[in-house]
Amino acid sequence: MAITSHNTPALPRQTRPRGVLTPVVWNELRDFLTLALDALGDRPEDFTPHFLRNAVMHQRAAIRIFHGAMERLQ
Repeated sequence: MAITSHNTPALPRQTRPRGVLTPVVWNELRDFLTLALDALGDRPEDFTPHFLRNAVMHQRAAIRIFHGAMERLQ
């Protein structure tokens, strides 16, 4: 029988280094920043007011994720 959970008191608790985002949070942050970058388009003429609003929306979501992570570290 394999142990599949680290909630067992007999097992050492695995911790991540302080200051490192969890893989889930890092992936979410990266996704929002990628979407914001994609909103810029490929050329300057691709960037419209609609693309600007879209880029800002994704940047704000990324900032909220990052701010939450920074608050947890303090």
